[in-house]
Amino acid sequence: MIIPATAMAAGNPTSSQSQSVVSDPASLVDPMVGTGSGGAVVGQVDTYPGASLPFGMIQWSPDTTSRPDGGGYSYTDSAITGFSLTHFSGPGCAIAGDFPILPLTGAIPADPSSASATFSHSSETAHPGSYSVTAGGIRTQLAVTARTGVASFTYPATSQAQLLIKSADSADGSSSATFNTVGSTEITGAVTSGHFCGQPDSYTIYFAARFSQAFTASGNWGATGSSVSGGWLTFDTKHNPTVGMQVAVSYVSTAGALGNLAAEAHTWSVGKVAAQATAAWNRQLGTIGISGGTRTQQQTFYTALYHASLEPSLFNDANGAYPGFDDKVALRPTGAQPVRRLLRLGYLPVRSTAALDDRSKHRLRHGHVPRQRRRARWCAAQVAGRERLYRRDERRLVGSDPR
Repeated sequence: MIIPATAMAAGNPTSSQSQSVVSDPASLVDPMVGTGSGGAVVGQVDTYPGASLPFGMIQWSPDTTSRPDGGGYSYTDSAITGFSLTHFSGPGCAIAGDFPILPLTGAIPADPSSASATFSHSSETAHPGSYSVTAGGIRTQLAVTARTGVASFTYPATSQAQLLIKSADSADGSSSATFNTVGSTEITGAVTSGHFCGQPDSYTIYFAARFSQAFTASGNWGATGSSVSGGWLTFDTKHNPTVGMQVAVSYVSTAGALGNLAAEAHTWSVGKVAAQATAAWNRQLGTIGISGGTRTQQQTFYTALYHASLEPSLFNDANGAYPGFDDKVALRPTGAQPVRRLLRLGYLPVRSTAALDDRSKHRLRHGHVPRQRRRARWCAAQVAGRERLYRRDERRLVGSDPR
């Protein structure tokens, strides 16, 4: 039985039915669903297992070596290339995957952009809003707020605990990227990427991060003019093996990312942030209550609702600023709904032509925007179809493995 939250609040259905309504829907969600292949016809389902809030701005999740479009993670892979800050669930083309972050030990690799760390699924856990894994002998734990993430990297005792930030390695490449250190505990950077499915649209995203202990050395690689391929940090973990990281993103500016960090990153505790994320997911998933059925059927329902609640993603900063369609910074009015956009899909969800510039009006009159909308709708339909096929007959379709 499906029960809208409004009906439960009003006292319907009967008390005997209400008592059987799922009380902790987040515990039924399996973020690993959709990280494999649906077979020769469906192909990669392209979801991701990492940490995100409902419609959140940040989706901190591992990318594996084959890096499927959007999700960046394939269950059949055995190595992680980085934990990117942004992902898109189930698209048909490469997009997002901005700022992969990879902890390593030993000397900086000769080619940091291609570095990876092996892992086993036995060390991996994924829950709504949090994710953890041991890769390359380093335990990584992630949790998120709406615009920020907190990480705990537990290294062996060493003077060469490395952290690579692959600034230019967005899923669809990049046209420019930066990496900067601020003192010995903070870093910032930016990347310009986009062009989803060959579209002309691009975006620039900025990050700012701080660490629980000072790094002892830093540098970058692949510098070309003012752009770099990435940066690296070295920590000494002989006395304290755990390096905490707080990070925020913004589509407006570095100052916007710093503002989001100040507004939402208030603890180094991954567990505390994960608990808050679980509560947020229970509120979102609890808007639809269900009773009856098997546990597998309940898991199927809430995992599908979870995936449906990942996008569209939050777009405005904590102070309300966001980049408008005219590429100028706009401000969300006080009390207005948060600004959410399928920005990375590269289409324009036009409701009125009044605020469009001449180029956009021309594109609308000549059918360009509708074509982009049709492309986006087609992608969304493919994702929905894949989800149905994937869970058909209450089976998952990657051999005998439940992914």
